[in-house]
Amino acid sequence: MENYFNFDDFSENNEEDLSDNYEINRRIDLASRGGEQFITQYLYPIYDECRFNLIKLYTPKSTCVWNGQMIKGLSNLDKFFRTLPSTKHEILTIDCQPVSVDIEEEQNSDLPAYLVVFVFGKVKYRKNRIKQFSHTINLFKEGNTDKYFILNDCFRFVED
Repeated sequence: MENYFNFDDFSENNEEDLSDNYEINRRIDLASRGGEQFITQYLYPIYDECRFNLIKLYTPKSTCVWNGQMIKGLSNLDKFFRTLPSTKHEILTIDCQPVSVDIEEEQNSDLPAYLVVFVFGKVKYRKNRIKQFSHTINLFKEGNTDKYFILNDCFRFVED
């Protein structure tokens, strides 16, 4: 049986490794703060207050899976979001990570090309009872801009 993880491979005295780790950790921290800002200042406020603008966060290639139902394309996403009743989201936890922290691949920008954001919270639809949900969002940065869009997301109610 091969050993895939070897503690001997980690050298605390290797300055190059420490430098790379610092840069990776800096970028992970930047991604985490950006993902949290996207969730708390854009996505859920738009969901709750002006849902007709939600489609601006998606692209023609975007896909959403909503409790097992797949929705593709801007017009279908827009129709779907407009059919949802009014909401009030309460975010309990957010975790955001860059999908790639390959420094050479992304050296033209401090920001990673892709982010994955995990959200857990509660949502109330009109007069219905409050439901818990999980929401996984894959964000991508378009071209050489610092603007992120939702490539795909998966929303799922969590049953008690």
